Amino acid sequence: MIAVFGGMCVGIVIAGSVFAEATPEQRVQELSMEEVFDYASRYPSTDVRRELKGAAFNEVLNREESAIGFMLDHAHIKNIMYQVYLQQLIPRVPAEKAVPPLLRALGSEHDVTRRTAVYFLGLYEDVDEAPRVAALLGHEKTRGMAVRTLGKWRALAYRDQVRELLEKGEERERVIAVNALRDMGGKESVPDLIQALKDEVFTVRFAASRGLAVLEKDSLKPVQKALEAAVKAETDVRELRDLVRTLGAMKSSRANRLFRKLCRHDDTGVATDAQRALDGVFREVLGVDGNNP
Repeated sequence: MIAVFGGMCVGIVIAGSVFAEATPEQRVQELSMEEVFDYASRYPSTDVRRELKGAAFNEVLNREESAIGFMLDHAHIKNIMYQVYLQQLIPRVPAEKAVPPLLRALGSEHDVTRRTAVYFLGLYEDVDEAPRVAALLGHEKTRGMAVRTLGKWRALAYRDQVRELLEKGEERERVIAVNALRDMGGKESVPDLIQALKDEVFTVRFAASRGLAVLEKDSLKPVQKALEAAVKAETDVRELRDLVRTLGAMKSSRANRLFRKLCRHDDTGVATDAQRALDGVFREVLGVDGNNP
């Protein structure tokens, strides 16, 4: 027994010596995903732990699909680091490795996990999976994110569901719906976005303005014609100003004659906005540079 015990001690010493001599990268390769995450996310209080933290972070990135699956399995836990590492992982992992765990997560029992998966799926072009995402439209806690991804995918078959959210959703959902209509593009979105300029909440109106200013690069004439008609017909001062600002964000000068007329408007705010439109300041005001924001 003494001999056996002595042999065990020698074995432990040798194993510990080998582990101690291993580099941080080699050490973390032998760890489970849970242990790697623990080293990567903990606060490093010593030089050794700082080295292990850096090595563990890189190991998380190296494990790609299995790491994404692990983070999604824990996304519902109140630990922001799972979301942080998903943000780090997703852009670096090829679609063929990232999409499968994201699609599996759509069936999670946790709504946070489903929302997280739908959000990241929006970063990929995988419109063939639109029906699986659309299945989440019937759930209050996932419908907004589902609409966002369907918009990113330009899943035109679901435009009516987006319009319904724009009509009946709460503020955040209406903003998401406006952005989805913008992403779907086409002249079919223009009437809905112009109507959204009448929304009672500024954030929705602002999103609609940006959306229309973006759409004009694809279909300039229909958007401008619709906006000019809306400006001429509008009598409410606040709504008229939103229309003028939106039209002023267009690159074309075809509305300049209308703006010069509005510079003589009885309302000082409308007149000022018309002059600013002539000065070409509203693209910057709306944060639009001609690319999809």
